[in-house]
Amino acid sequence: MFTNENNYYWKKFSDEINADFMERKYWHSAKCFYDYKGFKIIFDNYTHHAISGRNSIDSYLTRIYVLFNCDKILHLKLQERSILNVMINIFNSKKIKLNNQLLDDRFIISSKEKRSLIILSKTVEKLIESNIKYLFVDDNEGIWGDKLNVNQFELATYIDNYKVDYSNLYKIKELFEILIDNLISDYNIKSLK
Repeated sequence: MFTNENNYYWKKFSDEINADFMERKYWHSAKCFYDYKGFKIIFDNYTHHAISGRNSIDSYLTRIYVLFNCDKILHLKLQERSILNVMINIFNSKKIKLNNQLLDDRFIISSKEKRSLIILSKTVEKLIESNIKYLFVDDNEGIWGDKLNVNQFELATYIDNYKVDYSNLYKIKELFEILIDNLISDYNIKSLK
């Protein structure tokens, strides 16, 4: 599944951003661990399996995520507007607007509380520049299906592509740094020990 090319890709990126590297193992991707103020931003690939009838469908993703502790409830979902997303979210009671034309035109934003929009309001330019399609902050089962511990949250995004140009990964890294700073100042988040 993951070959030596996967190792080379993430090793090179790790070297370029001065991050720790972990080689691929069995069916798990190689990983890049970037330390930002004690928070580990993880870059890797992920294979999502879905079964429909007798068919198994695999999609290969690049994911970027960071786990942290927070004593406050924090849920946020940002997804790029599409006809399907608009239809799905017609009756979404958690859908909110940021009152920023650039973001409101491009994304559907959902949150349990409007206060969580503070972290986005300071990142409009980087959100647009990074060209992400999805961004999540969640504590329920994580976005990868793993149960998170009490007061543990995940800031994450993924890209529907196995190989992403390093320049795009740099922009997402910078976006995550700003988001982490905002979460520290507005939610007093703590890194995992």
